Amino acid sequence: MSLFVVAGEKSGDAIGAKVLAPLSKQFSIEGVIGPKLKEIGAKELFSIDSFGVMGFVDVLKSLPRFIFLFHKIKKTILKKNPKVVLLIDNAEFSLLLAKSLRKKGFKGKIAQLVSPSVWAWRSSRIKILEKNFDILLSILPFEKSYFTASSLRVEYVGHPLIDELKDYKPQNEVCFLGDKPIIALFPGSRKKETCLNLTLQLKALKNITSHQIAISVASKKILPLIEKILKESNLEATLVFPENRFELMQKADFALSKLGTVNLELAFFNVPTITTFPLPKIEEFLLSRVFKVFLPHYSLVNLLARRRVFPEYVGSFAKLDHVEREIKNFCTAKELKEWSIAGCNLVKKILEEHSFSSKSSHILTNLLLDI
Repeated sequence: MSLFVVAGEKSGDAIGAKVLAPLSKQFSIEGVIGPKLKEIGAKELFSIDSFGVMGFVDVLKSLPRFIFLFHKIKKTILKKNPKVVLLIDNAEFSLLLAKSLRKKGFKGKIAQLVSPSVWAWRSSRIKILEKNFDILLSILPFEKSYFTASSLRVEYVGHPLIDELKDYKPQNEVCFLGDKPIIALFPGSRKKETCLNLTLQLKALKNITSHQIAISVASKKILPLIEKILKESNLEATLVFPENRFELMQKADFALSKLGTVNLELAFFNVPTITTFPLPKIEEFLLSRVFKVFLPHYSLVNLLARRRVFPEYVGSFAKLDHVEREIKNFCTAKELKEWSIAGCNLVKKILEEHSFSSKSSHILTNLLLDI
């Protein structure tokens, strides 16, 4: 029995490896994978390096390449006819692929791991999921409620981050610049988001003398960009590489971070955080006017807690004076950080209820065995 997996990003490759490791000796696994899935014995037919762009404009620029890849992957799945196709994250690509496979007569089972954000925008995607997928594995507890009127089987399996953090063993390898408390910066992993976030974050820290700065370098590919922006800022900072980012979180007084999963990591380590998400004007226009994305909160931590745990500045609200004011508040108001830490503990309690890897593996094994 075979399973074809499509993990279009490094994060999908990592969580796919955790879920599929227990299945790798019993089933044949191949598809669009990265180094983590390779380690468990999956066969690479397409590399995740073929994907990996950010933002609507970048996707449009890369459209010819995506169309070519899309048809190659679809033809490969139809030819191999696997028992199960597992699509991880990459919502739009996954929906189009599943729909196209069904149209071409694919009779195998299709599973989606990580739900499309139907709670944020385009709830009409629920109908596409219902028609083309056999099961949706959700990693956020509130998502299942959006499918109560749907016939699609939806299982909340917990968040993959919790398994990873529970296994973390404290390190002591980073040498920081001095003894002052640390402000940790998490600008992102892609060039565009790193440039936008880090430039804003460093400008906002220009007049802060009470703390030292440490920057999380998400990958060595963006190191030259970070060094360039840091040099232009005339500030000093310790650069911390991925293997030590949790150590940085443990030692940080507070953080400035992009939006995303890293917010949940910071919450796990009780790090009060100011989140930023500056956007080019064209992308903000598309989000608000075309896709009509209006949420009570944009940070996952705030969405889970249903209140403002981490201050967030998105799009045109990600202004220098707003972030500067918030940093000064975090430097001086102890009660503000205590309020944030209380919210972090609430989010941890919500997420620690499930073991992501074991539950997801169990469901997929049963799917392959028709149980």
